[in-house]
Amino acid sequence: MHPSLERRQPLPPTLWILTGSVTVIGAQALVPGVLLPDIARGVGVSAASVGGIFGSYGLALAASSLAAGFCLRGLGGRARVTAGLTGLCVGLVIVASAAGRLSLLTGVLVAGAAAGVALPAVYGLVAVMVDTESASRATSRVLLGWALSLVVGVPLAGLVAQLLSWRASFASLAVAAAAAALCGLRLPSARPAKEKDPRFREVLTDRTVLPLLGAVAAFMASFYGVFAFVGSDARAHLGHGPALSSAIALAYGCGFASAGLLERWTRRAEHVLLPATFTALVAIYGLLPLADRTVPTVLLAAAAWGIVNETALTMLVVRITRASAAPAALALYNAITYISAAFGTACAGALVSSAGFASLGLAAAVVCASGLLMVTTSPRPRRQVA
Repeated sequence: MHPSLERRQPLPPTLWILTGSVTVIGAQALVPGVLLPDIARGVGVSAASVGGIFGSYGLALAASSLAAGFCLRGLGGRARVTAGLTGLCVGLVIVASAAGRLSLLTGVLVAGAAAGVALPAVYGLVAVMVDTESASRATSRVLLGWALSLVVGVPLAGLVAQLLSWRASFASLAVAAAAAALCGLRLPSARPAKEKDPRFREVLTDRTVLPLLGAVAAFMASFYGVFAFVGSDARAHLGHGPALSSAIALAYGCGFASAGLLERWTRRAEHVLLPATFTALVAIYGLLPLADRTVPTVLLAAAAWGIVNETALTMLVVRITRASAAPAALALYNAITYISAAFGTACAGALVSSAGFASLGLAAAVVCASGLLMVTTSPRPRRQVA
């Protein structure tokens, strides 16, 4: 092993606070999909109406990510994370106690807006808490929270709902958000005295960042669109029940989590691996409709998909955090993520209903190919010193 890889500095333990924050945010965003019928019965509206209400979560998150860049520039990273998680707790309490459509929508919008405040601050703190050499490793650890939300948070919330009720599930997530907010008080403020407040126009004129944000849009639209339908397509071909969809999600989550173990070998080849991962995604999306014909192949494909996605996402976030206007770029990153997720899922649904899952895989491959072009032509951003 290369000696420089053996002398890596240990990551600060407080990074686990950021990982836990992402886990809570990810879990509460994913849980409604598991409990949709129960929530619908509990508030006395149709499942379609509840789905639409929770669909507003992403729009609220996108809007608040942008608004926070203007309205909360005076707050440091610690204050933003703790304020966002506190707001998330409040939103989850409102959801847990919702008696009808309006109160449920209010809780969802509060939770989405709060997550939009917290997430950019979480990613921005990574660059403050570690040096440049450790940035990729630290980002990978924080992004582990998304995998944990999928393989731990959602199953536990589902178990609570089965044993108690869906309201108890959201209440437990509110407790987790409150605990994460308290732990967040140990984070650094992340507002150096000499650092200028970045503005969004800096991002919009930065040729090193704009292609990366375009690649994020392609990445997220493809992922969310395909992920929403791969389980149902596999079940239709194989005749299995909901357990198969859960197994696919678990395989993806395990692959996503395990990718962090490869970080020491990937971080030094970032400029090569970022386009390589997008190339791999083009192949995965193109072949996924064939892989879901047997259980072993679809699970292996899901695990490989998780590994590639985590690697690509880590490198995208690391590059964006190196930009001179990183806080504004991260806010745009979160906004683009959830707008692309909503757009990609809606387009995927229309495409699957009209032309089948194979056409969706081909469309996702084409979209990722556009992302490949963007990351290939994007210069590597470097943070400017004020």
